[in-house]
Amino acid sequence: MVTNGMARRPDLDGELLAHILLGSLQSEPVLRLLERGESTRLAASLRVMASGMLATSGS
Repeated sequence: MVTNGMARRPDLDGELLAHILLGSLQSEPVLRLLERGESTRLAASLRVMASGMLATSGS
């Protein structure tokens, strides 16, 4: 459900979350990490970001 242009549950707004997550992969800092072979660091950060985006407060 969307109220005032914002989803009450971010997990239901998957299209926007996907654009935010995938769009971030094209930024200069991310590209530099990949060039330096720091894919483990990048994967860990993406995991934290995706988990936070999908977390619900339970209330």
